[in-house]
Amino acid sequence: MKAMNIDEADSIGGANWAAYNTPKPRDYDSFVVTGKLTNGKQFKAIKTSNAAHAFGINLYDGSVWGVKNGKRTLLKRVYP
Repeated sequence: MKAMNIDEADSIGGANWAAYNTPKPRDYDSFVVTGKLTNGKQFKAIKTSNAAHAFGINLYDGSVWGVKNGKRTLLKRVYP
């Protein structure tokens, strides 16, 4: 089987790029990571302006929020 590039996959309907709604760092002022540790205790919210840092945190049970104009938007949720 031949490997396809992005344009070929789009042309045959093999990729739905709209489903990959990855937030861009420019879309949000900052990011907040909240959640629980494996023992069930809630950890202190981690606030960062770096999207890679926020999404790179290994969550057991928690959420990554984007903050824009003081309002939080849920970007990622992880369940145990």
